[in-house]
Amino acid sequence: MIFPTMFVVAALLNPSPLPNSMELARDLRSLQQTGCVLYVAAHPDDENTQLLGYMANSRGWRTAYLSLTRGEGGQNAIGDEFVHPLGVIRTWELLTARSVDGAEQRISRQRDFGYSKSADETLRVWDDAQALGDVVRVIRELRPTVVVTRFPEEGTTHGHHLASAQLARRAFAIAGDPEAYPEQLEGPGALRPWQPSRLLYNVPLRWMGGEIQDEWYTIDLGTFDPILGRSYGEISAMSRSMHRSQAFGRAGRRGPDVEAFEYLAGSVPPGEDPFADLGGTWNERAGGGAMGRLLAAALADFDAMNPAASIPTMIEAHIAASALPASEGQPMMRAIEAWIVGASGLHVDARVESAETTPGATINVTIEALAQASAGWNLQAISIPGLVESDAALPARLGLHEPFAATASVRIPEDAAITTPYWLRESSGTGAYQIADSSWVGRAIGTPALVATLTIGAHGGPSIDVDIPVRALVVEPTLGERVEALRIAPPLELKSTVDVLLLPNGEPAELDIMVSANTDVRGGRVSVDVPDGWSVEPASRVVSLDAGQRSDLRFSVVAPAGATPADIRIVATVGDRQDSWTEQRIDYPHLPPLTIYSPATVRATPLVWNPIDGVIGYIMGPGDGVAAALQGAGLDLRLIDDATLESGDLDEYRAILVGPRAFHERTPLQTNAQRLWDYAERGGVVVVQYQTNNRAQALTQPVGPAPITIGRGRVTVEEAPIEWLAAADSIRNGVHTLSAQDFEGWVQERGLYFAQTWDAAWTPLVSVADPGEEPQTGALLLAEHGEGAVFYTGLSLFRQLPAGVPGGYRLLANMIAYQGAQ
Repeated sequence: MIFPTMFVVAALLNPSPLPNSMELARDLRSLQQTGCVLYVAAHPDDENTQLLGYMANSRGWRTAYLSLTRGEGGQNAIGDEFVHPLGVIRTWELLTARSVDGAEQRISRQRDFGYSKSADETLRVWDDAQALGDVVRVIRELRPTVVVTRFPEEGTTHGHHLASAQLARRAFAIAGDPEAYPEQLEGPGALRPWQPSRLLYNVPLRWMGGEIQDEWYTIDLGTFDPILGRSYGEISAMSRSMHRSQAFGRAGRRGPDVEAFEYLAGSVPPGEDPFADLGGTWNERAGGGAMGRLLAAALADFDAMNPAASIPTMIEAHIAASALPASEGQPMMRAIEAWIVGASGLHVDARVESAETTPGATINVTIEALAQASAGWNLQAISIPGLVESDAALPARLGLHEPFAATASVRIPEDAAITTPYWLRESSGTGAYQIADSSWVGRAIGTPALVATLTIGAHGGPSIDVDIPVRALVVEPTLGERVEALRIAPPLELKSTVDVLLLPNGEPAELDIMVSANTDVRGGRVSVDVPDGWSVEPASRVVSLDAGQRSDLRFSVVAPAGATPADIRIVATVGDRQDSWTEQRIDYPHLPPLTIYSPATVRATPLVWNPIDGVIGYIMGPGDGVAAALQGAGLDLRLIDDATLESGDLDEYRAILVGPRAFHERTPLQTNAQRLWDYAERGGVVVVQYQTNNRAQALTQPVGPAPITIGRGRVTVEEAPIEWLAAADSIRNGVHTLSAQDFEGWVQERGLYFAQTWDAAWTPLVSVADPGEEPQTGALLLAEHGEGAVFYTGLSLFRQLPAGVPGGYRLLANMIAYQGAQ
């Protein structure tokens, strides 16, 4: 079914978002159905895309996926974006997936804070009451007939998974209770209680050996859809393959493919199909008969070669929908309007030359309208916030194949908000984003920076408002047309040359800032806000730049004795306006071009630090930020390319570091690993950071000079105490003397993918455990090899160094400078 939010998304994903005849036929079939299913899980890529596609298309139900998080705590297989930028990528991967399978996307405010071993921990971090209320809100907004969970409520899987199922069950039980979260039922946009009919658990047969239990219900989702020309296994693979940042490309499946469901609550399914008795049409709904009969007639008479022939009937259906209660009639009216626009082949656009503007600027917006499949349209009005003047002669008749074009002059308010994802506008906690307006909870994305509304009279029927995001269209030689939404940029963008500013041994640190002007600026000022007791010189610098120019500024920052790491803020003042924004571009072929603005902050880390001489070699892994962090610490670090791995002189390096997951990504590393162990035997030090070993990414080569098996062991509590084992003295007391303080302030986790078994040549150096669990000793291993040494560590240094955690630097430095074998 076409709904306005997804229509806006389509306008940002495609230069021309109009549906084809087969999609119109599918949507017309869906408009008749009253069934609605909400699928609930924890992360992007958790969803069953085959079930979503089947319910949205074959059954014609309104179908939505609620992901409780944006997956910002995961890994990135396609780039170096992590945390918030990764959350933006995964949000749009969800939206592109839904554009394939036909479902809608909802996302709650909870954060993916990394792997959790229990639902109790997850719900504590998320704020159980808030998270439950958010799921209740989505149920009340969407009003589903059936709620389906992806995961069990108990077990040993990810705590986020378990928590998502528990929240869904509890929300199912109270969403219809007016005493539960009564604030959602009051004020503007007030919701109404809603009790879904049934709660099901979508049993993951592929994870459980494929054996179906007698009490489960089943559906064959392997059917072929003649309208779409694909099986649902193929549609599922296309949708799931949009999760490219998680390396989730899949091959299409054809033939029988049974999905199982366990009944959890609500009405008991009377037959094998757990959805069959709950589907229905508007003909069966009180007050919906008139609209239902018209929708059925439109489908019966639908002509794929002339979809516009059904428009008169659909206008009548629109009038009938207006007689329904607002909670039912308004969504149907919007959906019928979208269908009418699509069937008419009505191209509308609001275009600007540049996707970037600034507060106070005046821009020209080109308005286009073209009726490509039916005449009889009248453009009655054009509305754009900030409209100054337009050369449009209105009302205007839109004749068949008669283009309409006009130019509108629009002024952006001086106090306009900078365009950034709505969930990133406020500072966030570990467990959830802070969202000032709770009515936004559940929305996948926010409102575009500027929207043009074209009011069109439809064939003598009611007026239709068509909302079009103002956008820029560019043509790239290798990709063709691409669309980018207009964004409001700050007058001055601020970017530090480092994410972490190290202040070693009480010495001043130089903070270099690149200032870029998005508009002409005269007499602006750039300053650095530091905590009390810190100092910065100079207090500010004057900036005068033309649009497009850049200036490099330097400030000197001093931390007081005993200072702990802190975020310092870079601020630009232009006139009466203060901004603190840095820009990050996200550009991948499967997504629209994205620009996000985030607070211009730098992590300032006072550090007791002993310099390390010599050249350090680094073999990069995917999305690896450790090398840049070590360079920021003053190490002479050089990246090792594939040619050097294969035949270069490794003896020029004092030590060689292997980045996280590099053994999976660097084929020359796999085939030339023995050269590393030979280098160590001659006196070098090799530090291998965590490598994955699972069904999807099995290790096929050794990660050290002696046998070692990498398991799934991990410690998720970042404060878990580290116990040094007897053999650890030479690493504990190296160039830095390490203490418990070096393991304070760690982020997200202690470590992951610990060694599970190892040869006697390896010596464990530390013991660590999550609360209530047995200690694990595979987090840091040492193999002295000839005259040198090899370390394997699952401790999450790849998170600690980019986050500016002092102990991470000092621990890794001790490994690099290890002298125990010499």
